[in-house]
Amino acid sequence: CDSSYWGDPALVSGERPEQLTAQQRLSRFLARSDTMPIPLGEGNDSCRLSIGENGDGLLGADLMISDQTRRLLLAGFDIEINGESITPGDSNVECQSVKREFRGDPFTWIHELASPDWQATLTVGMTRLGDAVRFDFECDQPITRLSVGAFNEKAERYYFGHGNVVEDPEYFRIGAGGHGLATSYIGCDFEGGMSLVQACDPPPDYCEARPEERAYPLVTHHNCSLWLVPSTEGCFDAAMRLPEGFKRPAAGGVAKAAGRFVFDVWGGTYADIAADMQQAARYGLTDSMLLVHNWQRWGYDYRLPDIWPPNPRYGTLEDMQRIGEVCGEHGILWGPHDNYIDIYPDAEEFSYDHVYFTALGQPHKAWFNKGREARSYKFRPDHIMRFVQRNLKLIREGVAPTAYFIDVFAAAPVVDYYDREGGFHPKTETQRCWGEVFAWIRDYLGGDAPQMSEAGDDHLIGWLDGADAQMLRLSTDRARYARYLECADWERTPWFNAVWHDRFILHGVGYSGRYQGGLAFASHGIYSDDYISAEVLCGNAGMVHRSFDRDWVRKYWLIQPLMRSLALQTIAGHEFAGDDIHRQAVTWSNGTTVRVNRGEEPWSVEGHDLPQYGFIAGSGDITCAIERLDGIRVAHASAPDYLFVDARGMDPDSRLPISVRVAGVERLGERRFRIDFEWDAERPADKDYGVFVHFCSERSTRSDGIAFQGDHAPDPPTSQWQGKIITSATVTVPEEYVGGEYDIRVGLHRNGRANLRGKMDGERRAMVGKLVVEPGDIRHVAVEYDEEAPVDYNAARAVVDFGAVQTNGSMQITLEGGALLVTPLPDDPPAEVALDLATLLGGDGPARVSRIVVLDERGVDAGELAFEQEGSVVSLMTRAGDFQYRLEP
Repeated sequence: CDSSYWGDPALVSGERPEQLTAQQRLSRFLARSDTMPIPLGEGNDSCRLSIGENGDGLLGADLMISDQTRRLLLAGFDIEINGESITPGDSNVECQSVKREFRGDPFTWIHELASPDWQATLTVGMTRLGDAVRFDFECDQPITRLSVGAFNEKAERYYFGHGNVVEDPEYFRIGAGGHGLATSYIGCDFEGGMSLVQACDPPPDYCEARPEERAYPLVTHHNCSLWLVPSTEGCFDAAMRLPEGFKRPAAGGVAKAAGRFVFDVWGGTYADIAADMQQAARYGLTDSMLLVHNWQRWGYDYRLPDIWPPNPRYGTLEDMQRIGEVCGEHGILWGPHDNYIDIYPDAEEFSYDHVYFTALGQPHKAWFNKGREARSYKFRPDHIMRFVQRNLKLIREGVAPTAYFIDVFAAAPVVDYYDREGGFHPKTETQRCWGEVFAWIRDYLGGDAPQMSEAGDDHLIGWLDGADAQMLRLSTDRARYARYLECADWERTPWFNAVWHDRFILHGVGYSGRYQGGLAFASHGIYSDDYISAEVLCGNAGMVHRSFDRDWVRKYWLIQPLMRSLALQTIAGHEFAGDDIHRQAVTWSNGTTVRVNRGEEPWSVEGHDLPQYGFIAGSGDITCAIERLDGIRVAHASAPDYLFVDARGMDPDSRLPISVRVAGVERLGERRFRIDFEWDAERPADKDYGVFVHFCSERSTRSDGIAFQGDHAPDPPTSQWQGKIITSATVTVPEEYVGGEYDIRVGLHRNGRANLRGKMDGERRAMVGKLVVEPGDIRHVAVEYDEEAPVDYNAARAVVDFGAVQTNGSMQITLEGGALLVTPLPDDPPAEVALDLATLLGGDGPARVSRIVVLDERGVDAGELAFEQEGSVVSLMTRAGDFQYRLEP
């Protein structure tokens, strides 16, 4: 009951080996005369590797990486075979002999090992590859753990995952997978000035930091390879030097997916989605890809793998076909969501033959869909393909997607498993089986249809084309989705892209709630400067969610020219300006430079005032920025015949003028109670919403932390609300939750959650105190919440001078057929605009405008707009509701 485990005792006789300190090991190593330095790379300033054997070959050997002034000592390798350590002095395993073979590269050690229970031959080959060295481990008994040993210095910085750097970390362990250790490599900057990247293949199991032991291992198992890449210029420099032998080639759809903006849509009917894509196309958002997540026949994550035909709840088959038609008309790739990580017992062909098992012979449990009371099991990887082929035949014939999304595969680590008969299957087989699914679908759909997945670890590169990134917040708070990690400081970086940007396409930096990690949506969500600056820093394709709105257009117009220019480029350089991890500069292979300020203090860069989450990026004729002009936070972008300016006159934290509080709680029985909410509506809502009520606790078995709910329909409907409104829910507390406190989170929803007045959490839920549940007592407890800092925007709607344009609005300006087209952001209020034709047209265009034609969304003439012109400057006032203006010479 307390998770205790028994192991076989081992008795080791003889004199215990002396336990040397790191400094003693270094002194012993430096006193040796038999450690011939092996140069890594070219030139006198390159690093060298020296190996000091201690009688058992590489077992217990010390490795030193050095240059002219720096020395980093590594206590060899930690290896377990059949679960037993083979490190001399800590082992019941005897190294009976060592044979060395040297014929250039590789240098090979052959160790003959004996334990009371088994004998084994461990062969280790060492090969120099440019600036790196690779160690290949092969054994005829299972290698159950492999990593480097401890170092003689403490790591000041530690790099892992999609993009985390942590300074001075305390102990942590992070498992492999797209939400944590998303890379098969980690990096450490050591206090003596040496940096080291460790990489492995097959993919790792986890990484660790044990600062008290000076241990920072990347841990894997099976026959495998470990790469060590040192640098005196930092870990990014080392990561970019990882050799081609480590990197897998790009899959066939990478070039097609690269640079495309991603619409990651989780709600709405098929007709709604098609209409949204049509509207997106009218605003030019066509260099893009649509992923439709919620459409499956029986509902999301239910009765898998039976997903066809489309769920009639969201429309007809013809409605879903319309999505493809609209996307096809405008060159937008699109694909539906699929899932083969889990199999449900009520699927038509369910059998435990299709489930993989634990080492104890139990079917491996998987996702529990609590809303449907549905337990799933882990789908056996080598049995997936038949179901994929069955479903894809129906899907291709039915809706003809041009891309595809399979959930979880890139979020999860590749794993060992057992089949129903007890047969063992290594994780390399899982990796191959999952990968071959993507390769087959890409070929079957044709046209190099990009294959996408969730949370994008690098384990399936070469088969999979891309995935969303999930750059979770690190925190010492126990917030949902935030990763608990104690350290002096941390920041997001382009760590994944330093190696894989041209071979694997990441989009976004996380589903909004996961990126926020409990912080406010307006300040840290998917449309915030925080989120956008992280996308720009990493070079990830932009991502949006929910249904079409102003933010889709604003984000695309701002970053898409830059992201298109970075497609299939590689990172050529990275630095922390002033050694500050919150100020980063990235150089790309096409000459683009990106400078991002994620620190609280402003950063002045070549005349640009970058506030927190501000950036300036560009190369040649493409620029993109969030900066302060005349003290006002603004955004702008430019490319040939293209300009976007955003004076930030709209409140990004716009909320429904509705607030809510708990009016009372009445206990109705032993576990039943009624909770009343008082809503204060300044005016009716824009549509009819439902009320959701979440009672949340760390005791919840659900991943979202909800223990139980009190959702209800309001009466009168929200479109009729005015003034004070009372709604009520009657709730029965599940027996297992009697005795505890629960955070009360309440809000309004309809195809997404409304933003309300008052204290909101990171998932658009009003925070209204706690519910205390005790035997014989259920009550509400008020809580004082910290005030949120207001979002910085141009509240006074002051006119901003962007050079060629002066405005207090937000608009795109393009040149087409000799005429200027001015397109305001949708729902933008009337704005003052002054356009300098001489600057916009470079002196080669017409000096004057003859008329300004108003165009509707279909491009049809809808009248004219008044204007004034003085010299080369044309002044006008846009009107609410107008789609576009054409300034004709």
